[in-house]
Amino acid sequence: MQDEPPNGLSVKTRDEVDEQLAGIGAAFAETADEMVALLLVHSEGKWANNFDRLSLQLKKAQNDRAYRQAIETFQSFFGGMGSWNDFYIQALGEAEEQRTALTGRLWRLSDQLSDVLDSAPPEPHRSVWQRFWSRFG
Repeated sequence: MQDEPPNGLSVKTRDEVDEQLAGIGAAFAETADEMVALLLVHSEGKWANNFDRLSLQLKKAQNDRAYRQAIETFQSFFGGMGSWNDFYIQALGEAEEQRTALTGRLWRLSDQLSDVLDSAPPEPHRSVWQRFWSRFG
């Protein structure tokens, strides 16, 4: 009997994994953009910049390492004094509910991205020249 893949996910080809990563990454970036818009409406520039940086990182991600770095960026927003855990929109009410809902969606997408990365076959090895020229193509 074959070993079960982690988290009960089926084994996929690298192309299928890359397609999944792109889809989840795009949804993650779009949600981060929604958070930026909400924060800017409420004049919360510091956190808007943090989520904008996350969105840009996700949009530029082209390999497993870049997606993992984006997950780490998101997770770095939590924990410690002055973290996203301590933040709330002073308008409260609907705006704070929207912030909480977006945060939950970001966590779910982060977890999905991580699960796909953990179950993915290794990326094919690319030479230094392939990596160099892919930046310009």
